Amino acid sequence: MSRLREDWDNIRPEVANDILELNQTYFSDEPNRAMKSQEEVWATAELLRIAVSAQGSFSLTYRFDWQNPRDDHEVTIYFLDWTLGGSSVDG
Repeated sequence: MSRLREDWDNIRPEVANDILELNQTYFSDEPNRAMKSQEEVWATAELLRIAVSAQGSFSLTYRFDWQNPRDDHEVTIYFLDWTLGGSSVDG
């Protein structure tokens, strides 16, 4: 967990980019409502949990302010050996 904290400045842009892509997909029918940059991501994100499965393998689970209030989906972003391994919604 300490390396995650120490390497956050390197990991943060990857997470932000993944969230930005998700946001742009979420608003594909209304592109004017989508975020325009990675800098906008953090003001909308609520980190729900961090799960560490092995050294360098972990997941970060979020919910976002821009989601429809009736949409209680959680988004999990996975890292394997310190490399972004994709994301999933509710799972």
